[in-house]
Amino acid sequence: MTETTLIRAEEVIKELVGKICKQGRAKMPNSSQCDYIVYDHAGPDTTAKYCIHSLAVKPEMRIDCKAKSASTVIRKYGDKIHQPKYQGFPSEMWSDLQGLHDQDFYWNVTDSGDLKLSAYGVAKMKSIIKENEK
Repeated sequence: MTETTLIRAEEVIKELVGKICKQGRAKMPNSSQCDYIVYDHAGPDTTAKYCIHSLAVKPEMRIDCKAKSASTVIRKYGDKIHQPKYQGFPSEMWSDLQGLHDQDFYWNVTDSGDLKLSAYGVAKMKSIIKENEK
């Protein structure tokens, strides 16, 4: 984390995980694959779902990121691709967060249909926080 970072890594990570829990993961229909932006055209909800890294990217840049990994996007555009409050964090943090988003075993769906982190997901999130709060 650099001096220019406006908020702590823990705040960023918890905020973005909370957004994913609320909106759902950006999974391709009938697939286990995640994507940067997924539109549910089959159902009544045609709003987009964003992957965890895409939520930190400036909205006008999200289309350029489609179908690319967080590390590829950061290598191409640098930190300037992130919204100002998400700038200043290492690219490894974004890659780790994207891995958290993409892996099914980090997530559970409750009986009521809510999305939440599994025990593995909570442990992974804490690990990412610890690594980035140095």
